[in-house]
Formats: sequence, structure tokens, C-alpha cells
Amino acid sequence: NAVSTVTFFVEELFRSNPLVNTITYSKSNEIDLNKENIYPLVNIDELNMVIDDQVIYQTYEIYILDARDITPVLNNDKLFVDNLIDNLNETTYIATKFINAVRRIGNDDSIDVDTISDIQFVKNDYGNGLDGCYFTIRLSIPNRVSAC
Repeated sequence: NAVSTVTFFVEELFRSNPLVNTITYSKSNEIDLNKENIYPLVNIDELNMVIDDQVIYQTYEIYILDARDITPVLNNDKLFVDNLIDNLNETTYIATKFINAVRRIGNDDSIDVDTISDIQFVKNDYGNGLDGCYFTIRLSIPNRVSAC
């Protein structure tokens, strides 16, 4: 089944990253509802599938989020700082590592990248004040299902 094969491939790439603590499957507006989440968190949302004669395309929206430090500090440079930049740095690093792996890693199922959107930032969003990034990726897998 193409859905489970491609989704497992995506999940395993994130699972192999030691910076990722939690992987979830939710709609983007439900990501922060589980209070047991340990951040950084990767949320994988399967958006759609397109089937043509030779290839099956699957599109995912991937969110990578970390919790905002709620104790900002005023430093000697008169700069009021929190961990926003740290969170954006860490989550975009996770995204970059994933995207590079998808583009470069060969796999037995011939899963390949069709398109990847720009990476968008999330800043102090959701109920727990999360920072991070998200992007959309469309992957392809050969259509090996025979006709009826």
C-alpha cells in the first residue's frame, strides 16, 4: 500500500534524528492538543494522493515545533531575548536534515521527491506558545498496482 509505505519512510527519517522527541499525526490546527508532547515535535499530516498510470504522488504538510521559553531575559545589550531564534534554528535544522535525506537517500521502494514548498516560520503560536517551521512535500512512488 503506497500510503503506508511512503508515510513509514517519512516517519523513519524523522525517527532517526536524535533531536526529534515526538512524532504525531494530526491536522495542523490540532497539533498542540496533547499535553504529553515532548518537544521538539514533528507533525506529519497526509494531505492528498494523486494516482496516474506510472506514479502515485502523496502530499504531506510537515510541522516541526519547539516550546517557547516563557522566561525572557534582558541582557547587557538591552536586548529582550527568549529562545525564538534557538527554536527556529533547531527546527529548521531538523527540516533541512530531513529534506537533504529525502533527496539523497536511496530506498528499496523508489520513493522520490516531486516538490517541496518554501519553509514557513511559526512564531509563538498554538496554546503553548510554539515556535518552528512547516513545509509541504510531495513524494512519488512507482504505481505497481495492477488493474482489476
